[in-house]
Amino acid sequence: MSTEISVRNLQTILSLDSLSYGLIYYFISPYILKLGGSHVEVGLLTIGNILADLLSPDLCSLLIHLHGKKFTLFLIFNTALLSHILLVLTNSYWFVILVRILFSFTNQTQNLCLELLLNKADSEEDKKKINTNYSIFSGSGYILGPIISGYIFDFGFGYIGILAACLAFINSQLLVAVSKDDKDDKDVNSEYTEGSIVSKAYEKMMKNVQEFKKCKPEIHWDLLVVKYLFAGSVIIFFAKFTQILKHNFHSSNIVIGYTTAYINALIFAITYYADTFKIQEKFSVQFISETSFLLLSILMLLACYAPYYEVYMVLLALVIVLRTLVFSLWKDLFFERKNASLSKLNSAASVAAGLSIPLFFGIVCNQIAHNAVILFSWVPMFICWLIFKFYSRCLSVVGHSKENKKDS
Repeated sequence: MSTEISVRNLQTILSLDSLSYGLIYYFISPYILKLGGSHVEVGLLTIGNILADLLSPDLCSLLIHLHGKKFTLFLIFNTALLSHILLVLTNSYWFVILVRILFSFTNQTQNLCLELLLNKADSEEDKKKINTNYSIFSGSGYILGPIISGYIFDFGFGYIGILAACLAFINSQLLVAVSKDDKDDKDVNSEYTEGSIVSKAYEKMMKNVQEFKKCKPEIHWDLLVVKYLFAGSVIIFFAKFTQILKHNFHSSNIVIGYTTAYINALIFAITYYADTFKIQEKFSVQFISETSFLLLSILMLLACYAPYYEVYMVLLALVIVLRTLVFSLWKDLFFERKNASLSKLNSAASVAAGLSIPLFFGIVCNQIAHNAVILFSWVPMFICWLIFKFYSRCLSVVGHSKENKKDS
C-alpha cells in the first residue's frame, strides 16, 4: 500500500510541478518588461537560465551524492517556494532576473521524480507504464499553466507567483509521504564524478573547443552554422510570438495564454508521433532538410504577416510539424559527414545559439520592436536553405562520389 501511495504522490507532484512551471515560464518576460526592463534584460534572463540549466545536473548530482534523491527533491521544492515568493516581493527587474536564474540552478524536479518512480517499479512493464504516464503528467502543466496565467496576469503577476509558491509547498508535503526504499540510498549515484561544478563546466567547454579544432571546420562549417541559425530562429519564433499577436491582432493576455497552450500541445503531440512519419525512407536527408528550411522560412514569414488569427494558428501548426521533422534529422545530418568530432558538436551549436541570439535579438528589438521577431525568425531559416542548397549539397555529392570510387 505504501508503494501505491508513493507512486500516486510522485505522479501528482509531476503534474503540479509542471503546472507551476507552466504558470510562470512564459509570463516572466512580460513581467520584466512591465517592471521597466527592456528586451535586452529579457535576453539576459534567457541566457542566464540556459547557463543555469547547463550547471543544474552537476549541482543536483552533488546534492544527491551528499544527501540522497528525496532530500534533494525536498530542498529543490523549498528553493522553488522561496524563489516564487521573492519574484513578487520586489519592483526591481534585476532582482527578478537573479531569482529566476537561482530557480533554474535547481530545475531538476521532473528528472528526479522519474528516477524515484522507476525505483518503485517491479518489472519492465511497470517501467514502460511509468514512462508513458510521465509524458502525460509532466506535459499537462505546460498546457494548463499558460491558460491560467493568461486570465490572472492582468490582475497582477503577484497572484501567479503566489499560486506557484502554493504548488511548491503542496509538492514538498506530498514528498514527505513518499516512502524510501533501498534503491533511493544516497550512496547509489553512478552519475556523480569528483570535482567542482565550475571545473566540470570548464572541462566540458574545453572539450567542445578541442572537438571543434578536430572537426575540420573549414569543410564542415556549413552544418555548424546551419544548426546555430536554425536553433536561434526557433528560439525567437516560439518565444517572442506575443509581439506578433499584439501587433497584428491586438490579442489579450488570455488569447496569448491559449496560444501558448496550443503551441505546447502541438509540440507534445507531434513529437510523440514523429517516429510514424518515416519520411526518411522515401527521400534523402539532404533533400528533406533543404526543402524543410525553405518551407519553414516561407511559413514563418507568412505567419508573421498573417491577416487573421485563425490563419496564424494554421501556419503555426505547419511550422511545428516541420520543426519537429528537422529536429529528427540532425543526428543523421551530422552522422553523414563521418566525422566523430563534428557529431559531438551537434548540441553545442544549439547551446551557442541560446547563449548569444537572445541578447542580439534584445538589442535589435529595442530599436525596431516586433519587426525584430520577423527578422530573426525567417531570415536565418532562409540562410539555412541557401547554405544547404549551394554548399552542403555539393559537399554531399563529392562525399558520395568518393565513397563510390572506394567501393569500385
